[in-house]
Amino acid sequence: ALVESVALNVSQAWTNQQYFTPVTDDTSTAGAVTFDFTAHGNYVEMTLTENLTAITLTGMNAGGVYKIRLKQHASAAKTITGWPAAGVWTDGDTDPVMHTTVSGYTIITIEAGTTQHCGSSENYL
Repeated sequence: ALVESVALNVSQAWTNQQYFTPVTDDTSTAGAVTFDFTAHGNYVEMTLTENLTAITLTGMNAGGVYKIRLKQHASAAKTITGWPAAGVWTDGDTDPVMHTTVSGYTIITIEAGTTQHCGSSENYL
């Protein structure tokens, strides 16, 4: 019989698709939020309840791919500024383009490295 094991304390080479359960407990305080991927894994979700002016990304490993799914508030769209300066956005902007429709989603993908290469996409769900 084939026995497979996974060690959580070493780097792994994945050979098949991986699934991550989104963590939805990230909240902002006074316009600031920290997305801690050490605590949450590779995927986090957050519903915007206020305008964000300071975003901190922690717990990312070079070569890792991380996703942030942001949902706009149901009654009034919120704005986001203050992304980390180390980000290089695929469209050349200093910040990703955010969805502005109430209850709309923006998914941010981050490829971690010396400079975080980031991109954004919009969904109308």
